[in-house]
Parts: sequence; C-alpha cells; structure tokens
Amino acid sequence: MKKFSMLKMADINPYDDNHPKTEPEWEEVEKKYPDPSYSWDTHKKGIEYISRGLCCGGEITPIAVRETVIDYFGMNRKYERLDGYKRYMACALRDLNEIPCYIYSGDEATPGCQHGAPAWIKEPDADKLRVSVKEEPKKEKEKPKKQRIYKRRKK
Repeated sequence: MKKFSMLKMADINPYDDNHPKTEPEWEEVEKKYPDPSYSWDTHKKGIEYISRGLCCGGEITPIAVRETVIDYFGMNRKYERLDGYKRYMACALRDLNEIPCYIYSGDEATPGCQHGAPAWIKEPDADKLRVSVKEEPKKEKEKPKKQRIYKRRKK
C-alpha cells in the first residue's frame, strides 16, 4: 500500500548500500556492479539533468520511501528512500525543503520498487532545457601579441 505526501527533505535518508555518501564509497559500488548505469558519473549526470529540468517547469515523479527500518550511516531520519536517488539529490541541489513522496508499507516497501518508472510527471519545457544545457561558446585562442623589441640607437 502507498500513500502520497509532501515530506521534508531533512526527514529522509537518501543513502543505502548502493547509493553511498562519498565518492570513494561509490568506487566500491562500481566494483560490485560493473554496469555503467550504477556508476557515480551516470548518477551525477542524471542529478544535473533533473535539477535543470526542475528549473524549466518539470515536475518529478514522487520518490518512494518507507518509515525507517534500516538506519544507513546513522542518520536518524524518519524515512528511508527506496527509489528516487537522483530525484532526491536534484531537489537537494535546488535547496528545496520538501519533496513529493509515495510512502510505502507492507510487501510493496522494497528498494527499487519504482525501477523503470519515468522521472517526470510533467516534462520540463524542452526549449528552456535546451538553452540551459547549451555550453558556453568556445573562445578562440588569443594570438600572442608580438613583442616589440626595442634596440638602442647608436649615437
């Protein structure tokens, strides 16, 4: 069973064994799961994309949480994230205070319960997103200025 709620970000522990807090710990996850979709780089790109989408009118699919059963990293939070790490981190990057959540209970409350679900309820405005993604125009290399060598005139 699940119910919808807007929860305070501070009440949710986003970390677990496959989504650790630090990059060195991510290296261990990458060794355990060589699939590139588990890499820190893949997650970081996803977080940045969702973060930009939030600024361009996108609305994320609520993340999946349950009341804390396992206190990962001793964070003492009321809820633990089951699915939606990138969405959670994108909201944290945007300094949001609340995040839409489905609170799961019973047999449905399993990690990865939303695997394969879309990240967006409402897609971000594609034109605005494209503009925010554009790279800075590359500057042409400045040609070194010719140094003038002044010679002393002979008297």
